[in-house]
Amino acid sequence: GAASAEVAERPPARPDAADDDAFPPLSSTQGPVKRGTGGCDGPGAEVFPCPLPNHPGRRAGDLAEDAELCNELASALESGSCDSGEALRWILPELLPLSLAPLSCRVIQKLLEYTGGHDRDLLADALIPHMVTLYESRHGNYVITKVIEVMPSTALRPIIDRIRAKHTVVARHRFGCRLLERLIEHATEEDMGELVDQYVAEAEDLCRHQFANFVIQHLLEHGSEDRKARIVRRMLPTVRHLSQHRTASHVVQRALANCSPQDKCELVQAIVGSRPRAVAELAATRYGSFVVEELLSIPFAAEHVIRCLREAPESLKQLPAFVRMAAACGLGPPAPARADVPAPAPAIAEPAGERADAPVRSSAVSWGATEVYVIGDR
Repeated sequence: GAASAEVAERPPARPDAADDDAFPPLSSTQGPVKRGTGGCDGPGAEVFPCPLPNHPGRRAGDLAEDAELCNELASALESGSCDSGEALRWILPELLPLSLAPLSCRVIQKLLEYTGGHDRDLLADALIPHMVTLYESRHGNYVITKVIEVMPSTALRPIIDRIRAKHTVVARHRFGCRLLERLIEHATEEDMGELVDQYVAEAEDLCRHQFANFVIQHLLEHGSEDRKARIVRRMLPTVRHLSQHRTASHVVQRALANCSPQDKCELVQAIVGSRPRAVAELAATRYGSFVVEELLSIPFAAEHVIRCLREAPESLKQLPAFVRMAAACGLGPPAPARADVPAPAPAIAEPAGERADAPVRSSAVSWGATEVYVIGDR
């Protein structure tokens, strides 16, 4: 609930996720032949014939540039009209370059999805040694994360072992954070324990990073209660500052939404503080206002927060962030938009983990006799 409310108003701009739609859609002699280059097999490995009967003589490397061929093979794998083992043997010599290409990477994902048993293990074993190359690629990262999704959780240890030595580098990478999210979801607690503990120890620093913050958010959502509590302990000393940080405020919200009642209580006490005005001051900041929204969703904190907001000085109530928060939480009805407000500017994607500004708009909220208009609430 908290996460969906956040996304509706100001999702973390993740161009690496938004660019999914920018990937090109999958539309637009029999017997072994000489292999291509750049595959995952050893030198001199055979290339088997194309498994599609309508395309005799086609090389697997053609998938990298032929959308129609990719589309036909993907459909055949889905329908079962193409033997996945034959497709694997045809693709294997060109596996790595095909995994890195925008068109054919989706075929490799289909192959992982519809291949089982020994063939699936063979495909994964050929990809895992190239894990770094794959996760650093705009297209290849989808292939290695698909490996994590389809393989048994007990078979993911080789990937985890490759990450451990450079765990911070992977977490701070634009696509590496995706890899870690999938591992947190699918790997066993036993295998991930040492790696997760490294991230917990660095949680306060990582939650400020535009990409690594997603790893900490995922641990707060999927991790054990003990590790969630340890992350909260790392955040408590600076939680008011984190609540006003462009990226870290997302992590604070996730902690408030997913941690135990005891941890929530400690977070609320640290955020609210001993001064009634502290809540209003936080609500008047651009990113802290979203944390205050999250506080209002916690039953034991809502009444106190509302009282602090209603008693806030008029100078704070008139600030744009405070007005936006009040309208979003139903503490003041929005007035009709003013006619003289310019049309919204086109949205421009910001770096992943950053917050993209919402379209410019006008709203008004009544606080007693004062009516405040705000233009450009983000």
